[in-house]
Formats: sequence, C-alpha cells, structure tokens
Amino acid sequence: MKSLACLLVLFCGALCYAQTRSTTLPLSDTSSPKQQFLAFKGSITFSEQVTDGKVLQTQTATASGTVLSEKPIVAFVAHFEWFGFGGDRSVSSARYDHFFGAQDFSKGQSIDFSVPEGNVLTMPQGEAPTNDNNGAVPASKYTVKLAFVQFADGTIWGDKHIGDELKAQRVDITAYLQHLVSAYESGDKQSFVAAMELAPVSTEHQQRTSAFAVRKHVQMIQSESGREAAIAFVKEELTNAAARRASGNFQ
Repeated sequence: MKSLACLLVLFCGALCYAQTRSTTLPLSDTSSPKQQFLAFKGSITFSEQVTDGKVLQTQTATASGTVLSEKPIVAFVAHFEWFGFGGDRSVSSARYDHFFGAQDFSKGQSIDFSVPEGNVLTMPQGEAPTNDNNGAVPASKYTVKLAFVQFADGTIWGDKHIGDELKAQRVDITAYLQHLVSAYESGDKQSFVAAMELAPVSTEHQQRTSAFAVRKHVQMIQSESGREAAIAFVKEELTNAAARRASGNFQ
C-alpha cells in the first residue's frame, strides 16, 4: 500500500513538472467604423508550459490581408493587438506606403504581415495567470484594426493624424533621396557613401523610423549591386513621387 502511494506521488510530480496548456484564436477585425477595404485573416496559438517551477509562454501567429477596395490603395496602417492567458498586452503596427512606388495595392492583391512570433516569456510559476476557480482559461485575444487608408486618387479613410504623419514622412524621405542624387552627381564616391549615412532630419519617432527604413534599403542595394544600382533605385523613387504630386491628388 505504501509503495502504491509513493507511485501516485511520483506520477503526480511528473504531471506537475511538465504541465502545459494552449489555445488557438482566429484573427478578429475590430475596425470601427466597419471597413470594406481589406479582408484580414490569420490565427495565433498561445502555449504555456510549467517546468521546474517556471512558466514558459510562447506564441505563433499568422496574418494576411486581401484588398477588397475597388479603388487602388497607395498606403494603409493596421494595428495588431494580442495577449494570451490573461498575460500582458502586445501591439504591433503594419505600415505600408507605396507613394514612392510605381504600383498601388489593387483589388484581389494579397499581403502577408509580419507579426512578432516565437516570443518566450519566462516567469516564476506563482506570478503566471492561472485558471479561475471554475477551471476556465483566462482571456486571450488576437485582433487587428485598420486605422488608415489612402487611395490612389488622394482621398483618405480613417485617422487623419496618420495621414499627416505620412505627408511629413514623405517630405523627409524626398529630401534624403534628393540629397543622394546631389552627392552622386558631384562625382565623389565618398560623398555618396557619406550621404547614405545621413540621419533623418525629423526628431519624431515614426518619421525617423520610416526614413531609416528607406536608408537601409538604399544601403542594401549599394552593398549587393553597387552604386549605380543604388542611384537608379533612388531616381526611380523620386520619379514615381513626382508623378503622384503632378497628378494634383497629393500634396
């Protein structure tokens, strides 16, 4: 009888040692007012494992969108939010702007979003959210909200403040690209390299982030294909932007 009790204790200990739970949720569109420009889909799986008195939480997410709008889209911003098992809230934004590109987002086009995944959170077991007295798993959430859209005719939907941010970003990026052209035309290779390293003018975080992304792309082209390829890309971007401004639909 004593041996049986010991076996039960050992069996319980093994279960407690590697206790796990997981849940999978579909991506839910919470845009307001209800939008009909992009159809979102995706899912997220939250997993939690208790090992040696510590809780390991992980997540794996997918997200994509299909353009529904009859009017081509130049730019849009979507906000993702998620948390698992009553844990801390996480957010991520997808910002796409084709103002400097030759192609718009057209009806039927699919877009894959990069949502942070595989994050691991470790905490003492006593600090982790637990099931309630009825055994219910604490709330989990995975949502997306389309915050802003700008169409090819220049009209916008959503948060006007985001539209103002995009205008300011485009000014910063245009100035940066024009500076690269001037440095290239000087004929001094070192001047061009120095111009690529130029920091964005704006001190506003999002504008700096967007400008840095453009700078990084130009540097990548320079590194992989050389200066001529980099300046060709820069000039094409400026030509595309000039054509949009000349249309009278964009300031």
